[in-house]
Amino acid sequence: MQTLRIQMSIGNNGIVSIPLEYLQFLPKEKQFTAIIELPNTENNENKEWKEMTEKAFIDSYSVSDEIYDSI
Repeated sequence: MQTLRIQMSIGNNGIVSIPLEYLQFLPKEKQFTAIIELPNTENNENKEWKEMTEKAFIDSYSVSDEIYDSI
């Protein structure tokens, strides 16, 4: 499988247009799969996960780890 990553946006008409210079890489008259990556947003689930992992990291810090602070 090959991957082609292109930055695009949705036009005012609701259509996503593939820039012409990339059309040569797409199969002609064949189906292909498009994966849309959405930008990360700070929703509650992500915020809770971030807080939980930060707390776990800080809680696991011990006095013997202070040696790494001076490196």
